[in-house]
Amino acid sequence: MTLLPFIITAAIGYLLLDLLTRKTKPLNFALKLFLGTGLGLGLSSHLTFYSYLFFNHLEPKIIIITHFIILATLIILRAGGAKGVPFSHGANGEYEKGPQRQDPPHSYKKYVTHVVVSLLTILITTAVLIQSQLYPKGGWDAWQVWNFKAKFPE
Repeated sequence: MTLLPFIITAAIGYLLLDLLTRKTKPLNFALKLFLGTGLGLGLSSHLTFYSYLFFNHLEPKIIIITHFIILATLIILRAGGAKGVPFSHGANGEYEKGPQRQDPPHSYKKYVTHVVVSLLTILITTAVLIQSQLYPKGGWDAWQVWNFKAKFPE
């Protein structure tokens, strides 16, 4: 049970890396796993940071729900990726490229991606603008720098 958050984070990173490298030369599973784990940990730290940014304290329920939403989205995107077997064994034991699904020219994925990126950009920009109006002279970090300089005058 203690490893469950780490496994979910590693799975998110692995699936995200798999999605990002889908059209390139296939990576080794172990390499993808290690790089994906780091990517997942970075994404989790960003989600925690945004929890502090938006709510001024840690909101574990929102972070957990966001992780599961991201995991479900990545699983759905990966499941819809390739039709058939992407690589199959040939007669001499080498890998041969299998059939790939071709998206129609006006695929919905392109539009969904644009909408999601646009909404995230608007959300983050709005949050930063609200924070800057609430704390025009800075928040706790500015006060910490001020207090640190007061302790050690030049």
